Amino acid sequence: MASELLVVADLMMRFGGLRAVDDLSFAARRGEITAVIGPNGAGKTTVFNCITGFYRPTAGKLTLKKLAEYPIVTYVFSISGRSSLPALFETAGLSLDVALTARDSDVIKTYVRIGLGVGILARLAVDPVTDADLVVLDAAHLFEGHTTWIGFRRSALLRAYMYEFIELLAPHLPRKLVRETEKLETQEEVNRILDDLQIPLRDIP
Repeated sequence: MASELLVVADLMMRFGGLRAVDDLSFAARRGEITAVIGPNGAGKTTVFNCITGFYRPTAGKLTLKKLAEYPIVTYVFSISGRSSLPALFETAGLSLDVALTARDSDVIKTYVRIGLGVGILARLAVDPVTDADLVVLDAAHLFEGHTTWIGFRRSALLRAYMYEFIELLAPHLPRKLVRETEKLETQEEVNRILDDLQIPLRDIP
């Protein structure tokens, strides 16, 4: 089979109540002629505008193969072992071109804005208001979820701003609860308290 130059998967585009493109999927392969044919008003121009990025699709699936075509800007890789991002591309037989890495999401978005590559970011790092100038595609189907851990030495004296930072990062961990965990002697005891917590989720439009 000829190599795929372009893959469109489950593309959907709505304008208010009008569904201009509905669940469109196709692949354009090397050495083949691929055409989008339809009567006036069928949505042909809308399809091309979505592919070129002029429109932001209402829905559609991003693929690893498509991502591999662009330089990537993402977080600094793990220093404790093999990072899951390069491993994911390697497993798929794809080459990952990392242009830049950064620890801060805003720095990554700045690099994307000046055209250095495509950013791979945590969902919580995207603000629908301040990042309205960026094209944001959901890639949850490509990457496994990751857990962010907060760690501190058991005998450490935490300052007030440290408790404030923990609660800002994780609202389900107020100062009173953190202080209770400080008195515990084993991680198993800490886990028993945390297992019953309801973790708040942020809605992403």
